[in-house]
Formats: sequence, C-alpha cells, structure tokens
Amino acid sequence: MAVSKELNYKAIGAVIAISAIVFTAIGVVYVGPMLEKRKAKKLAITKKNQILKKA
Repeated sequence: MAVSKELNYKAIGAVIAISAIVFTAIGVVYVGPMLEKRKAKKLAITKKNQILKKA
C-alpha cells in the first residue's frame, strides 16, 4: 500500500475551525462563569476588609 504524501488542506482547515469553535464554547460555558465567581469573591473580600478598617 502506497503512502500518500499530499496533505488534505480542506480537512486540516476543518479540524482547525472545529477546534476553535469547541474551545470558544468551552470558554464561554465553563471558564467565563468560573472567572466571574473568582472576581466576585475577590470583590467581596475587598469590601469586607474596607468595612473592617473603617470600624
């Protein structure tokens, strides 16, 4: 069986495009809310520290 050295550029492009879509979806669904929770927690700690300093 002969091995073809020609690359199928359409297939490579499709894999790259699908990978980009999947990683974007993961970022929107999973990483985005996780970062928002972390940001909210830091903000709450900062506000709590400011209130304690005033007292």
